[in-house]
Amino acid sequence: MSKQVLESIAGNANIVLEASGLITVETSLDLQTIAGHSFTLRSLTSSGIAFTDASYEIRTNGGDIVLEANGMASSLTNRQLTTRGGAVRLTATDNVQLGNLIDTTPVSGSAGAVSVKAESGSLTALDAGRIVGGPVTLTAGGSIGASGAAVTSSTQLSLVTGGNLFVTNDQTATSPSPARTGRSGSTATSSWPPRA
Repeated sequence: MSKQVLESIAGNANIVLEASGLITVETSLDLQTIAGHSFTLRSLTSSGIAFTDASYEIRTNGGDIVLEANGMASSLTNRQLTTRGGAVRLTATDNVQLGNLIDTTPVSGSAGAVSVKAESGSLTALDAGRIVGGPVTLTAGGSIGASGAAVTSSTQLSLVTGGNLFVTNDQTATSPSPARTGRSGSTATSSWPPRA
């Protein structure tokens, strides 16, 4: 589907694009999608979702962005997602790579929540991946972040991991240590307290 067609769809419509294999984002999209509606990309059986260039962005006008890589061992690599207040939900059966920025900061009102889930794989940051806006939940069957490449958030943060943990957060600590849920025998490393 072309950029022109997607960008011309009325803001009060839900947009759902599904494919059985790899979904490739090959351009930036500035969608009219407003609050209470969503833009969804869903890969159903294999490969997942990938952006071909680090500068590409999907932007809504308050609507949610949903990217789902549902096939067996499917991965998701995002670049920049901006909702102007809508929520962001990223899910992959394998790995999720966060690139550039996820921003749910609204023009006015409350920021949308961000949920990122790598069901059996790891959640990693590319290109200094950063999340700003509403509350963030990061879940991974494997590790979240990596040594020297922490996932960065500027908001309330909830983490669930089955592996190592490398995360930085700009918020004031409300607990003396980060909460962590994971499989027995795994280790956790985090930037704590949050950096100023």
